[in-house]
Amino acid sequence: MTDVQTTEVDPPWEGLTGAELHAACMQAAQEGDRRAMARLVEELTPLVWHVARGNGLDRSVAEDVVQTVWLALFSQPGSSATPRPSPRGSSPPPAARPRTRSAAACSPCR
Repeated sequence: MTDVQTTEVDPPWEGLTGAELHAACMQAAQEGDRRAMARLVEELTPLVWHVARGNGLDRSVAEDVVQTVWLALFSQPGSSATPRPSPRGSSPPPAARPRTRSAAACSPCR
């Protein structure tokens, strides 16, 4: 009888940081790697939360926004393979623009 040994291979994002980490995790997440999804959520939820709260959303609505971001991102793997920047100088249509407070009113921005 042959003994089968399995070893867990280090994920491809191991040792990466910043944008490189996020890109590698996004690639793996789109291929269905749940560890990559978890790492993205762990790494980027504080940023998504800060943006939501920084735009004046109360705690409950900000929680919904954070959840919606992750559901939208992971519900259709491969649909947002490469983030595309907006054309220079363009802005979202008025209905899509969040209502924001001025940067001066945002205490973390001071």
